[in-house]
Amino acid sequence: MSRMTPEAWREIEFFTPEEDGWGDWRRLDRSLIYTLDKIRKFARKRFYVHCAYEERLKGWHPKGQAIDGHFEDLHPVEMFEIASRFDEINGLGFYMWWNNPGIHLDTRHSTYKLDYDARWMSLSKGDYLPITANNLRKALD
Repeated sequence: MSRMTPEAWREIEFFTPEEDGWGDWRRLDRSLIYTLDKIRKFARKRFYVHCAYEERLKGWHPKGQAIDGHFEDLHPVEMFEIASRFDEINGLGFYMWWNNPGIHLDTRHSTYKLDYDARWMSLSKGDYLPITANNLRKALD
């Protein structure tokens, strides 16, 4: 994994290191930021970063491989559908309960792409469910 550098930011079209939410942008996975930029271009909607690098005990944020945020004027299911098109995104979740419902994107190694926690949804704080047909039915009913 390579980290973001000032030179790498020059290749990014839609984001700058000065934006809120990155945390320590120097610790972010370059592939994550490049992929977020490609997703933003594909979606044609502004993306607001809520949280990227963050020191936690576990997860992909302290590794610099995760971003939480939301796209302007898109439903989380639309965000999920768009992000699912990009092979670099191996972890994907969505938060229905946020003020601006949003999405989690991460670039965990592809061997972990099928782990139980790689595709999930959160309907309320602290409540995480794997995305399955049954859980989607319950959430959408």
